[in-house]
Amino acid sequence: MISIFKNNWFYRQLFTYLPIFFIISSTLIFFIFLSTSQIIKGEVTKADGVYLQHAIQSIDYALETINQQMIKEVLTNNHMKNFASLSEYENLPLVNYQLANDLRELTLLNPLIDSVYFYRIFDQFILTTNQLVSIDTFNDREFLLNLNGNRPPYNWFGVRNYKEFQNQQEPVQVVSLVRSLSNEHQGYLVVNVKTDAIKKMIDNMSTSQITFIDIYDQAGKLLWGDLNGAAHLSKQEMSNIQSTYTNWTYLSGLKGDNVFGVASSIISYMWMAGGLFIAILGGLLIFYVIRWNYKPVEALIKQSSGFLKQYQENLIYRKSHFFRKLMSENHKISEAEWNFEVEKLGLSNEFEQLSVAIIEIDNYYEFKNKYSNKDQYLLTFILSNVLLEISQKNSINVWSEWLEKHQLSVLFQISENNINAQEIIFALCEQMRIWVERNLKFTVTIGIGNATKQISMVPHAYHESLDSTKYKTALGNNRIIGFWEISAKAYTESFRHLHFIRTMSQHLRLGEPEWEGPYRQFMNELKHGFLSRDEVISQLHYLIYYLYKDIMELSVDFQDIWKHAALPQLNKLVDRFDLIEEVEEEFFDILVRAKAEMDLLRDSKKNHFQIQKVRMYIEEHYANQEISLNSLSDEFGISPKYLSRLFKDEFGVNFVDYLVSVRVKNAKKLLCETTDSIQDIAVRVGYVHSLSFIRVFKKIVGLTPGDYRKETTNQL
Repeated sequence: MISIFKNNWFYRQLFTYLPIFFIISSTLIFFIFLSTSQIIKGEVTKADGVYLQHAIQSIDYALETINQQMIKEVLTNNHMKNFASLSEYENLPLVNYQLANDLRELTLLNPLIDSVYFYRIFDQFILTTNQLVSIDTFNDREFLLNLNGNRPPYNWFGVRNYKEFQNQQEPVQVVSLVRSLSNEHQGYLVVNVKTDAIKKMIDNMSTSQITFIDIYDQAGKLLWGDLNGAAHLSKQEMSNIQSTYTNWTYLSGLKGDNVFGVASSIISYMWMAGGLFIAILGGLLIFYVIRWNYKPVEALIKQSSGFLKQYQENLIYRKSHFFRKLMSENHKISEAEWNFEVEKLGLSNEFEQLSVAIIEIDNYYEFKNKYSNKDQYLLTFILSNVLLEISQKNSINVWSEWLEKHQLSVLFQISENNINAQEIIFALCEQMRIWVERNLKFTVTIGIGNATKQISMVPHAYHESLDSTKYKTALGNNRIIGFWEISAKAYTESFRHLHFIRTMSQHLRLGEPEWEGPYRQFMNELKHGFLSRDEVISQLHYLIYYLYKDIMELSVDFQDIWKHAALPQLNKLVDRFDLIEEVEEEFFDILVRAKAEMDLLRDSKKNHFQIQKVRMYIEEHYANQEISLNSLSDEFGISPKYLSRLFKDEFGVNFVDYLVSVRVKNAKKLLCETTDSIQDIAVRVGYVHSLSFIRVFKKIVGLTPGDYRKETTNQL
């Protein structure tokens, strides 16, 4: 026996552990049996209290929802007000039908509501969902006649019997809510809730056969429960709670004999302490023996755990890699390759239709700054799991991967061929969007591509969904954008915004306040032009470029202001904005601040006021065909050369270009506000020959005067 014990590892382990096991286990079983019953009783009492509190909250919430709904109806339902204000001879069938239909809808919207009727006081008529009757023939007249003197301090009346029709065999046991119009002399809206419906709510919360709940109303009358239960079945009451909303009393506990009595009388803390001491002692002894003999096995387990972890990490990487490959147009995945790969990855390969969607986090720049990396990972994990749960509820297989930090790419596998996949996926994504909006502190926009039946078309559907998300810049975020929606919208390309950019840039360079008008017009063109994000970014970059080009014609001091106070912020904003409305206001604030700094710089220059006088003179005499640097030199006593340099420093243009801009600005005003001919307008702004005027106008505006007048007229 000794040799066997020494040489055979199996017997050595067996004879080591068996005595310890029997001693420890027999002792623990005895103590556990004694202590567990008391612990269970305590936990059951806690659980019963939690369960009863949950039941009360659920019932109170359901009744309060009905109460709020009725308040809304009383305040906003015009049909109810029309019915209440009619005189006796004005009971128009249409008004009765409209209100009866509204009452019928209320009963359909909430399954707890058994019946609803309206009591008009002045002629004592009652309108139900089925009839209009006098109070003399109405079965619930006693309840109505007692309303004025018996309004309860709580919202809900106690349990009572209700019958609407004479021939109704059995009355319905209900609790009632009464709501009056703002003028209580007009009438009451009465809502009856079946006590059976409340019972059904409680039954749905628990199907246990060993617990009970009894509910008593304010008067102590049993609303629901076993009235004669004590006569044939003993009950052990464990919780007694009164609702602060309905003033109903809720009792709960266990049915049958007290199964914990024997255990409660025997248990003591000394026995529990002794059992705990024996358990700790045996545990230490077992740990020592296992540790001594388990070292070789432990090494093998560590090695196998490392292999398992590496395998799981490789599996995650392979799934992500194949998903990227599946979405890429550079790799054509055949059905055979699809079946082979997804089987290795442990995924389902069955489908009749496929659909691709992209869930994009809105305002990702703010999301990234608001949450730490750990929180961002947790939130993206939540999004993936919520999508999986919603898809499983709709019996749709889903595969999702975060191909970009702000975009969750999703492949839906629809197993049925004879359904509209587009509608199904749209509805599923809408559930996802609503869940995020209600439960998280950010929103998502979801782009959906067209459904396909071929694996090879998945990359095409992926790019459709990707293109769809780009249009949230124009359509707004926190919504679903289907590719069929953007493909159906026709975008008529317009270059009017280029004219607005040039005009705005010119005013800004000259320090004129009129720059705001063309800026708003430019932004309106972007908002109503149905542009994708890439197209909007292109137009914003052109705006920044044109402003930069014009400001660089000013002196170095102005250039430094633009380079430090405006240009970096504008470029940064273009990279992170979500909606055009956001970029419009932030762009505007940046430009206002930059212009304010440039205005301060202009005011600080010693020749600023002198050149402003020259400018005002030009604004008044631009129509004079003889105006020139020499005439201005004579007028203000400044040499032509010095005056030209002042113009360049102040406005970034020479005198001739500035004069042309003033004349064109006033010509545009005349084209919009008068019906004068082109030749007359040319003369009025200082041009002898209309051809010269037309050539200069087209060079500055990009359109001939005639085309400009037509376009502005069409816009109006």
